Amino acid sequence: MRLYFKNRELLFKVDEVEKTDCLRFNPAMAYYDEDGNEVGKFPAIVCAIRDVEGNLVTLHRTYLTQNGKKAKVGNAKKMMPIPDGLDVNGAAIRLGEPTEGILGVAEGLETALSAYRVTQIPVWSTVNATLMESFEVPEGVHTVLIWADKDKSVTGEKSANVLKAKLEKRGIRVYVLLPKLPIPPRAKGIDWNDVLMSQGSLGFPNARYLRDFIARRRAEYGRH
Repeated sequence: MRLYFKNRELLFKVDEVEKTDCLRFNPAMAYYDEDGNEVGKFPAIVCAIRDVEGNLVTLHRTYLTQNGKKAKVGNAKKMMPIPDGLDVNGAAIRLGEPTEGILGVAEGLETALSAYRVTQIPVWSTVNATLMESFEVPEGVHTVLIWADKDKSVTGEKSANVLKAKLEKRGIRVYVLLPKLPIPPRAKGIDWNDVLMSQGSLGFPNARYLRDFIARRRAEYGRH
């Protein structure tokens, strides 16, 4: 696991997150194909997906190789089945807790960790674009920063704007942040982990500026 995150410039932040109950490592987790046959056992990152009240809904797994790459299996990232009576809509992988009413949201775990590392503002992962649209913020959050994926299909931006519109109707201030980097010709898109690996923290909005900007906007338009 540490090799995987080191390859993505995320080891420093993972050292902090490992102290929480949101992320664990399994050195030999079974992988099953679509027919239910066991393909083998692989190292895996296991993340807790919790609902808006903090209750555990299911687990998300990222299967790895011994050298810290994604395992060459049908789908290296898989969500466990949702138990009866539970709903994954609105849930997320919680990386930290909201700071002074501010919370970041991103699709993938790596994207969320990247923004969290650079800005020191906690960022929760919704796992994918579909679940981003249904994400629910916990009580006390007044501002949400959406670290959107920049896709050729525009899926990431569309889902970010769906969430933005939903939350703004509830009086929550929302800012969608898209990478400025161009999408490489052969890539489907880029995310904020791509920015971190290619530009470092210089590719991100300044953390102090973000906090000051949010404070000014709240002062100008009234607190809620």
